[in-house]
Amino acid sequence: MSRAFVKEPDGDLVPDDLTELPQQPVPNYVTPEGFAALEAWRDRLKAKLGALDPDPEDIVERSKGAHLARDLRYVEGRIEHAVVVDPADQPRDAVAAAVAAQAATGRIIGPGQNRRWHAGLEIER
Repeated sequence: MSRAFVKEPDGDLVPDDLTELPQQPVPNYVTPEGFAALEAWRDRLKAKLGALDPDPEDIVERSKGAHLARDLRYVEGRIEHAVVVDPADQPRDAVAAAVAAQAATGRIIGPGQNRRWHAGLEIER
């Protein structure tokens, strides 16, 4: 169909159907520090969402609120699937996972701690 006949949303509308951030319904193995970071992220998002102006006519605030609410759903999903694993309790002679590591410290990090995480192995620089 020609683009001339497709109705596009008006410029002052906030999309109701923001694309959800991708999540897998699998366990989210995190360190205690990673879990604390997820909780802190959730708390920051809740605080920002609560501080928004509730005026339904303010397009900027409505857009910010829609994005913050979507991000909050993502973080709460990561927390819901979190399985806290203490590295000190793990065997030191075997690794059986695809991991990301910080180049400077060699510390293993997960998707909640590295925004550039993709499936497989990636080194954070």
